[in-house]
Amino acid sequence: MSLPMEDLKALRTHWRIVVAAMAGWGLDAFDFTMLLFLLPHLGKVFGAALPEMAFVVTATGLTKVIGTVVWGAAADRFGRKLPFMVAVLWFSFFSGLSGLAWSYASFLALAADIRNHRHSGRVLGGHLVVVL
Repeated sequence: MSLPMEDLKALRTHWRIVVAAMAGWGLDAFDFTMLLFLLPHLGKVFGAALPEMAFVVTATGLTKVIGTVVWGAAADRFGRKLPFMVAVLWFSFFSGLSGLAWSYASFLALAADIRNHRHSGRVLGGHLVVVL
């Protein structure tokens, strides 16, 4: 039994959506894993104790919640594609800036902002919500 051509086109579109969502999720997971792996080293670089660096994880978790709500609402209002693209661009921009952080405070602000706009954050914090 074969599917009509319209059904095949719809199926292809749905698979693209699933692949985009999983790619975003994978990007988020990779970024967060790298953050956890680098926390002890970054603490030494910034002269911050491990509990201070652990606060980065807490702050990013809180901003993920905010991001999921904000970007989910944006996706409902403006459609899924535009908020997702903005989220990925925002995440990329602030990820690059976080590599230039000059102090613990700047790193904390950038890391929390990235994740607030990621899925991790306002942007990718809601990537799965936005795509699905």
